[in-house]
Amino acid sequence: MTDRVWITIKGEQTHPDGTVEKNKSRQQADYRLLEDGTHELRFEETLEGYGKTIPNRITVSEKCITVEKTGNFNTNLVLEAGHLNSCGYDTEFGMIPMDIQTQQVSLLTVDTNIHAQARYELDMGNDYKVECKVSIKIEPVV
Repeated sequence: MTDRVWITIKGEQTHPDGTVEKNKSRQQADYRLLEDGTHELRFEETLEGYGKTIPNRITVSEKCITVEKTGNFNTNLVLEAGHLNSCGYDTEFGMIPMDIQTQQVSLLTVDTNIHAQARYELDMGNDYKVECKVSIKIEPVV
């Protein structure tokens, strides 16, 4: 795998009222394979309407996906199959506490492409629970 990769992230969120949101992003990222076999990705995300960029770090392994954002919007999202993890989404308007119950994480490597997926429930308090899916595809820049 090269040091620069394309990363495609697809997300789907189903809200309690049945409303479904889908999003997709694709950008280049710095890639590194860590000693324990974890895939690490680093890139900057541009916030629409803010004109600011946020550093992102994503790690992907067979059992866990983590998403760390720093800057104006901070979070450390941990998706670990069979575990409940708590985190906060720190915005310029304040902290939003979240509990994440991950049902499934999978990782598949085909040639030089890496595919990771997770299914999880996001609890934002007051019984507002969102069913979520995320898919991450990593492929070399050619």
